[in-house]
Amino acid sequence: MSKPEFSPATCPYGEGCKFEHDLRKYLRDWKRADLTTFGGICPIWHNRGRCSVGWKCRFVGSHMKERATDDGRKELVLTEKPGMEGSLPVDDGTTSIGTLNEISTQAKNDLMKRKFTTPKADQYSKWLDTLAQKPEEQRNHRPKKPPSKAVEADNGISNEDAHQQAKEDNRAQYISPPFLPSEKRRIYFGPETPILAPLTTQGNLPFRRLCVSLGAQLTYSEMAMSMPLIQGQRSEWALMRAHESETTPPAYNPPTTTTTTVTDYDNSRDLKFGAQISANKPWQAIKVAETLTRLCPHLRLIDINCGCPIDLVYRAGAGSALLDAQGKLDKMVRGMNAVSDSVPITVKIRMGTKDGKPTALKLIERLVYGGPDAENFGGGGGGSGVAAITLHGRSRQQRYT
Repeated sequence: MSKPEFSPATCPYGEGCKFEHDLRKYLRDWKRADLTTFGGICPIWHNRGRCSVGWKCRFVGSHMKERATDDGRKELVLTEKPGMEGSLPVDDGTTSIGTLNEISTQAKNDLMKRKFTTPKADQYSKWLDTLAQKPEEQRNHRPKKPPSKAVEADNGISNEDAHQQAKEDNRAQYISPPFLPSEKRRIYFGPETPILAPLTTQGNLPFRRLCVSLGAQLTYSEMAMSMPLIQGQRSEWALMRAHESETTPPAYNPPTTTTTTVTDYDNSRDLKFGAQISANKPWQAIKVAETLTRLCPHLRLIDINCGCPIDLVYRAGAGSALLDAQGKLDKMVRGMNAVSDSVPITVKIRMGTKDGKPTALKLIERLVYGGPDAENFGGGGGGSGVAAITLHGRSRQQRYT
């Protein structure tokens, strides 16, 4: 909707299209009248020199004109602000009006048609499936029980030799992960970084932009569901859009002492905006992590929501249901870490699902130090690699204030 009148883009629907192709007729009969706000001047055109909304703009009269062609006809064209020429928008499905992390129409179509590939996520998920098919004894690297003394006397094998043989058998059956996580960008939370928490239906881009102007140093998207993201739904991908003010480094006052809780932190590489997602299966979370990392270059972190108490989310096994599925959550974090390149993975949790039965401490210990099957994930075992954990000090039953 930004091409000149006599040089329109080719309609993908051909002769079967039901939309109006006559520009003058569209402006006269179908488009709503221009607004008189701001003196009838398009604020985007005024500030940026061009308007990416094109002919659909409610102020289009302020940035269009007729020009004479060589054959004497009059052609309607969009104009740029004098002194800011050469910046007409590229018609790729994005607006680029001070916003970032917008994906093109082609990328959304590829997602909807399952043409967008995530090779690393697919490979890691396949490895998790293979791991799950192994007997529990092999998954946890538990040595086989040594023979009794009676059996030992019969076959002449000592307990020590039996233990060693069991270890060798388990080592031979061990399947290493396809790859290990990349080094992550360090993130910092401190007294000078007030945080705007993820707010579903409220934490949209204009609201976050206002909060940043009032001093918020860290912001989160509204919670996005994993399957709609994988399927390329426009409404879900709109949640990933960030304003340019959210992609600047947050405030940071270097400590005066030589000790700090975050080593090797580079404030110039940090930014304010992070994405929060919800998933109920490891393969979904891992696939979304790789997709977001490739399509949204301006992400501080990817946060997994493990605190949403909404029944629809909980019954599907996502949100706060993950508090009671610690093994599943551990796989999600490890898999997302493996495919997210330098983007850190964080987790938001609650005290537990039921009042009086807190599980947060046990979950935090598992994510930070590793569970019983940590050795299966390579790297010498250890924690899941979670970069930060946010605790909402209520149970699922307590919901909100």
